[in-house]
Amino acid sequence: KSDIDHTIDKWIKNKDQNQNHIQKKPNLGEHKRNMLSDARELLAKK
Repeated sequence: KSDIDHTIDKWIKNKDQNQNHIQKKPNLGEHKRNMLSDARELLAKK
């Protein structure tokens, strides 16, 4: 696994935990896809 993949996984895990406190997402698949694109955009901006 590349560093970026590892970072994204960690980022998603953290964001997942935060989201779970706020609300349960009914569509987990879509939720994960959205977060992945968010993470990639964030990393691209760095």
